[in-house]
Amino acid sequence: MLVLDVSEVGQLDAGGLEPCCSCVAGPRRKNAKVKLVNPPPFFRRMLEATHLNSVFEISSLKDAIAILRGRECPQRFAVA
Repeated sequence: MLVLDVSEVGQLDAGGLEPCCSCVAGPRRKNAKVKLVNPPPFFRRMLEATHLNSVFEISSLKDAIAILRGRECPQRFAVA
């Protein structure tokens, strides 16, 4: 599972979406889930406008941590 905390993103344009999409490609090929944590309203609108809201699963930080602690995610890695 790849968890991306985007809660403090202040701006987003098409150039900023490309790296997010690149982050999704590898994990999805390996049937891994990708979660965006607490995206601001403008971030959600951008995902909807570009039809990428179906690519990313949106989650709260609390839910993402619960999943990472559970059996659903046997390998644990963290990047700061």
